[in-house]
Amino acid sequence: MWRGTRAKNTINTYLAIPNFTSLKQDAPDGVFFKRDLPARPLAPAILTLKNLPAGKYQLEIFGVGYRRNDVYADFMDLGSPANLTRQQIKALAEKNSGAALSSEMVEVKAGEDFRHTLEMRENDAYLVTLKKVF
Repeated sequence: MWRGTRAKNTINTYLAIPNFTSLKQDAPDGVFFKRDLPARPLAPAILTLKNLPAGKYQLEIFGVGYRRNDVYADFMDLGSPANLTRQQIKALAEKNSGAALSSEMVEVKAGEDFRHTLEMRENDAYLVTLKKVF
């Protein structure tokens, strides 16, 4: 079971769902963190929100983790150059802008819970926003 933090005002709901998995380090930092360290899949996070007012909501999911808004992995893919070109900096910034991973309109019906499932991997973190649409 995943535990997240929820902040709510009268219109919007914000959820932070983090995972921290300590890596078993078998080499000094300078060696260990220069290799590709893929995240292993974990059980999904199932969000359930109760007592939301009925209506339409804009659901947006933001995330960071392995190869997801992961500028370090993309920098490593470039060969870890000592100096980046302006073009490389621009490409890294665009690919890792922090933009929503997904955005969709959802409807909550009176008396029903809102449910959504998130794929989880080691060291993933999500921000889920649910904004009431008027």
